Amino acid sequence: MVKVLVSARCKPQSRVIIKNSNYTYGDAIDYFARKISNENTKILIEIETLRHEIRELEDNLKKTKRKIEHKREYLQLLESRYSDEVQVDEMVMDSIRAIRSIAETFDCEPTEIDKFTGADTLEFHAKKCGITRFELEELLKRKL
Repeated sequence: MVKVLVSARCKPQSRVIIKNSNYTYGDAIDYFARKISNENTKILIEIETLRHEIRELEDNLKKTKRKIEHKREYLQLLESRYSDEVQVDEMVMDSIRAIRSIAETFDCEPTEIDKFTGADTLEFHAKKCGITRFELEELLKRKL
């Protein structure tokens, strides 16, 4: 009988079982091939495989639910510590007042003064205060 070379991966437990038996890996594959040729055996193997996959999915689902719950708890902690009140130091307030004054002069929104001043006024004040331009624009939108 002609034999063919087969390469496969299996669970470490299966490898140990076959290695400790009096059979070769080829014998194990031949035996399995004969077993699955029976229709009921094929169905039984598929049932066991599906049960195993379902258990794995359920375990993953449990892990994911735990992760979600931990993140929800952390979110609640952060939300309880978060304050909507913005604490702005005096230098930032001075810049906000200056920008609003310039905006009134040009009759425009404070975030649009760069169009009228011909300079990067917002960027200048943001750097002066040690904040980003975006943060300064957000502060200008609020009624401080």
